[in-house]
Amino acid sequence: MSKTKKPEPAGVAAEYLSFNDFNNFINFLDFLQANSLKPRWIAKNAWEVKINNNQILRRLRINPEEKTWSVNLHFFWGYNEKITDDELKYFVWSNLRHNRCPHDAGNCRNYSTIDILGKPFDKMCCVGQITIINPAGKALEHTKELVLKAKAIIEEDGKITDKKLSSRMDYSLIGSQPTKT
Repeated sequence: MSKTKKPEPAGVAAEYLSFNDFNNFINFLDFLQANSLKPRWIAKNAWEVKINNNQILRRLRINPEEKTWSVNLHFFWGYNEKITDDELKYFVWSNLRHNRCPHDAGNCRNYSTIDILGKPFDKMCCVGQITIINPAGKALEHTKELVLKAKAIIEEDGKITDKKLSSRMDYSLIGSQPTKT
């Protein structure tokens, strides 16, 4: 039985991404390395980043079919205290992938409006992730800023996990509880 070869992100990126996207991807990898964050292969064309066994970067992914790369970050409730800049808040709201309640007329026991960085999101069962596709320029800088904030949240609290708003509404390990109405 042979082991699966774990590809390095830069090698995969060189094969599929355009020149500009490749350069942005390498810039992001250099940023991760400079901050002692090492991508670990988890699936075909996908890597995660953990610190202290806590997932900081859910997925760093290259999509060969679309020739894109993306960064998927968990939304940590600690962001509510760490993000005060309006431009960064708008960036998070614009890239937040959240799950609206799939149940009819509020039959979900967790159907609620949740305040995320000062903006209400209706009919929420859970908060998903922040997904940034082909970040470049200011978007790349914001992505790096979010990674650093997530790292700081984990380092400050020590045992924060990658749990998001779950069906149990368990906030105990993910920072300050959001406002629920």
